[in-house]
Amino acid sequence: MKDIFSYNVDINKNAYLNWRTNRHDHIHNMLVIAEGFMSSALLLAKQVLTDNRGKRADSLIFPILFNANHGIEVYLKAITWSLNILNNNTGKEFDAHHDLPKLLKQVKSLVDQFESDTEKLKTFNTMIKPLENYLEELSSKIEDIRVTEEGTIKRYYRIDFSRYTLGNLKNRATILYQ
Repeated sequence: MKDIFSYNVDINKNAYLNWRTNRHDHIHNMLVIAEGFMSSALLLAKQVLTDNRGKRADSLIFPILFNANHGIEVYLKAITWSLNILNNNTGKEFDAHHDLPKLLKQVKSLVDQFESDTEKLKTFNTMIKPLENYLEELSSKIEDIRVTEEGTIKRYYRIDFSRYTLGNLKNRATILYQ
């Protein structure tokens, strides 16, 4: 078998890892990666909605959701980094966690810090409402509440649900079919 990382004489059968990226433009690179994850999620979702022979959506839903959520995460981190630059928050790129609602809250805070025009803020809040709705619904399915030995209530954002089968989704969520 030919090596995975090898050249194909048919240029249409090659994927160049550094074709769209620039080693000196990290925010741009994050946007390229986010677009790739989001595009792959949409392509897979469209494919199983068109043809679900063998009920393959039941297994493909995990990479679909992982790719969509990871795309959202990387977009939010790139936006956070950009807003930190615009707001002169030197030395700060983005928080290194996977809590999507928390990342969105941070983006909203940075937008409020940057933009003073109330009409633009209103438009921004209208535009991100579908994302907020998605993250609220996702959180309701994957948030895990535990009581520690000390009696403290801790909330865990189980974004790893689509990577590992370490727990059950609340209410055995039905996705894609309604």
